[in-house]
Amino acid sequence: MIFCIGYYLGGMNKQDNFGSMLADLRRDRGFTQVELAKSIGVSQRMLAYYERHAKRPPLEKLHAIAKVLDISADELLGMKPVKKQAGAPKDAYLRRKFQLVGQLPKDDQKVLVKMIDALTAKNQLQRKAS
Repeated sequence: MIFCIGYYLGGMNKQDNFGSMLADLRRDRGFTQVELAKSIGVSQRMLAYYERHAKRPPLEKLHAIAKVLDISADELLGMKPVKKQAGAPKDAYLRRKFQLVGQLPKDDQKVLVKMIDALTAKNQLQRKAS
């Protein structure tokens, strides 16, 4: 932990670019800027600033960002390689959304299932017509 704080205060290596790494991790984990910003308690505009201009994450947000992205602070700071998540970014996004559906009341879940069924049927008809 002492090394981590020293590394943090000293800054990342010149070849490291926290902002682009954060943007890549966010996309890989299937988050939009708005979703990640809300999850860590900042505005979308502030998250965009972190991704474009920040040399390192704000210390008070370091833990929140790492937790939401399911990585360690060492990985977020570029001190360790980031472990890859299985699946494509869109898969991660859909997986998170379906987890939220599981928390809805049963009646709302049924409505969503009917909507999915209707959209799937419509899509199949369009494919057959093409």
